[in-house]
Amino acid sequence: MRYSISRMGALMALSLAAGLGVATANAQDLKGRELNVVSWGGVWTEASRVHFFDPFEKETGVKVNIIPATGDFDAMVRLQVQQNALQIDLLDGGTASLLRKDGLLEKFPPELVEKLKAESREGTVREDVLQYGTTATVIVCNPDMVKKCPTNAQEFWDVENFPGDRAITGNWTAPLFFAAIAAGGDRHNLMPIDIEKAVAKLEEIRPHIKVWPESGAAQEQVFVDREVGVGFIWNGRAHVVKRDVLPQLELYWESATVGDDGGWMVPKGAPNADVAFAFLEWFSKQHEAQAAWTTALTYPTPSKELSSRISPEIAGSLPVDRDIVRISGPIQAEQMKDMRAAWQKFITSR
Repeated sequence: MRYSISRMGALMALSLAAGLGVATANAQDLKGRELNVVSWGGVWTEASRVHFFDPFEKETGVKVNIIPATGDFDAMVRLQVQQNALQIDLLDGGTASLLRKDGLLEKFPPELVEKLKAESREGTVREDVLQYGTTATVIVCNPDMVKKCPTNAQEFWDVENFPGDRAITGNWTAPLFFAAIAAGGDRHNLMPIDIEKAVAKLEEIRPHIKVWPESGAAQEQVFVDREVGVGFIWNGRAHVVKRDVLPQLELYWESATVGDDGGWMVPKGAPNADVAFAFLEWFSKQHEAQAAWTTALTYPTPSKELSSRISPEIAGSLPVDRDIVRISGPIQAEQMKDMRAAWQKFITSR
């Protein structure tokens, strides 16, 4: 998809004023600078390169260096900080509440926050995070393989009335939240969860879980290969399977979970923080490019114009404007250590 991108020139010079803590760069100062971005890799990074990084490079003269994520984004930042060798300027993922708790996130300049809010949907801009690419985890079912599709967590656990081989993503937070809902947790006020009760609930369903796919590609493959008929997986991956392979696939949102803790973030002390802030303001104005990225990946971007620039089909696959389970990042951060330990004990005891 082609799209037009406005010139930086005077607009950038006006919008990126200095004197805001860690200042944003003036337009004339961008040429020849670098921006080091940690990204997820695969189709995510390729779409980001095509729609964001390459156009930004072309317009500003900034060299964008894409750093593949080596596992945990947060751990990458911590390791570089501990070694006094921070090279990362911008993250396109990670856990904001954990980095913030440890003083490892830069606050956006106040004027930048206001400009981001002017271009973005309500609730997507925080003082140190611009949310995008938010992934929900949903119940997915192939009605050709099961007698009856479960539509919520309680039905997912009801293997007598809703029989069939199942999969639950092995991305460790989602299974615990899902189990907490199945155990009777209030979906509108789920956090903090009862970890012990959630693990006990996972033990109940364990004999009926054929696979715990960790990666997005693996989540797709278990449905494509008809290894399972029911799963709890990422909404974007489910959409790709439905679009490309199994049009009969059904997605159910009642017990879907979505976090509020990821997006664009700038590590504290980033060597090119001013360039990162310049990129974020530029990004916020690229409404057509954001829509193209969402269309390619079926994950939302913060653009306030998103709904008017994407198809109804894509809009129907996004965790936007839905009554689903919202996971509070700050509360999750308080439980993170115990949740991680409980999950590791559970999954390694198979």
